[in-house]
Amino acid sequence: MKDDLIFNLYLIARRFGKMLKQAFVKAGYHYLPEHFTLLIMIHQNQKIKHTEISVNTYKSKATITRIIDKLVEDGLIEKRPDPKDRRSCFLHLTDKGKKLYAILIGIYLQEEKRILQGVSQEAYDQCIRNVFFTIRRNMNC
Repeated sequence: MKDDLIFNLYLIARRFGKMLKQAFVKAGYHYLPEHFTLLIMIHQNQKIKHTEISVNTYKSKATITRIIDKLVEDGLIEKRPDPKDRRSCFLHLTDKGKKLYAILIGIYLQEEKRILQGVSQEAYDQCIRNVFFTIRRNMNC
């Protein structure tokens, strides 16, 4: 398994999540990568719904609800009613959420830069374009 691409991607993703959590805590922010993932998704799409996040993160609706509730409780996101469907709402970053997002994305980019040391831009681009995008397409994600 040491040379298996998918297994190694899994290990890298797990390890990076742990490293990211440690970096957040070291900087004084006690949020998990799962919280950060939602902040990213909401930042990128201010008209996103709970169900879209569940589908795009491959997490259960119950898990996403728990994370959303924590972010709402902390004043980082807010729910705004969908004028076309009273049963659902859009998620939006609050000003506090935008500030935290800016800080956490900075920490994320520092960690990414650190683990990519020694990887040329050409190798990185080729790997992303030729391998990872193809894998994601094959997996419908």
